[in-house]
Amino acid sequence: TYKVEVFDHVWHELFNWTFVLSLPRQASRREHAYLPKASVQKIWEVMRNKPYNVRPTMSMYNKLIKSLFIQQRTRDMWHYMCEALPLFEDMRIKTRDLSKALRKALRQPRHEIYTAQPVGQLHEDYMHSRVVQKTSRLWLKRWVRLLLASMHSWRKVDKDLFWSTIQIPKVILEWKEFMPSKVWYDIPGGRVGIILRSGEEKEIYQDKTMNIMDANDKVLGNNSLLPAQDGNRYVLTRRQQKAATKRGRVTLNQQIKAEKDSAGQKLQPEIDDE
Repeated sequence: TYKVEVFDHVWHELFNWTFVLSLPRQASRREHAYLPKASVQKIWEVMRNKPYNVRPTMSMYNKLIKSLFIQQRTRDMWHYMCEALPLFEDMRIKTRDLSKALRKALRQPRHEIYTAQPVGQLHEDYMHSRVVQKTSRLWLKRWVRLLLASMHSWRKVDKDLFWSTIQIPKVILEWKEFMPSKVWYDIPGGRVGIILRSGEEKEIYQDKTMNIMDANDKVLGNNSLLPAQDGNRYVLTRRQQKAATKRGRVTLNQQIKAEKDSAGQKLQPEIDDE
């Protein structure tokens, strides 16, 4: 046995390439995967255990869970989803702390800003942390969809109906934050559908999200050290982007209508009672 140190970035590259080469190829070209599907989890177990003890990232968890979904291993998917959730919570706490620190720095008098904290670096750290958190959140939302989709084949293995009647409802309740508005999954007797949020509730949530983002951009733009920008828009989901576009159109239409009404009032002739 050789005592050769393997750096973390080498493990990351090796894991990424293992995932890519284990993916199924195009059946029309009669291509086959270069590595067995189980290779991803095998290399995962090697790098996680002694003597390497590599700490995986959310991106690595994402690839592992995708690989397990391809193999329709629902139980293992759920295990690693629970294992990755604390990483996301740490990201959320870090982003919240950076936001508080940035707001505190921007409230300081101008002559103290340069000496207290580097506002520019703090702003970059906050924006980077926010993007990482948003990306991880999208992965978590994707995982729950894959987990529910895996029940289509897992129901054949679920002979005692534990997953269909106990585990999946528990998953939906515990991961409600990442669940879609309409949830459905297969069971041996058919299909279960659950509506978690109504259309009105979704619009209220989207409005709150947009208001928070607008407030953050306003705080950053009011300080001359940081340019006014729409910094949060590029990390929105498609649904949030659609809501933002709709909201902008409504606001624009209201402004146009107000301008027309104002112009119409000015054009009305004045009647002289004399």
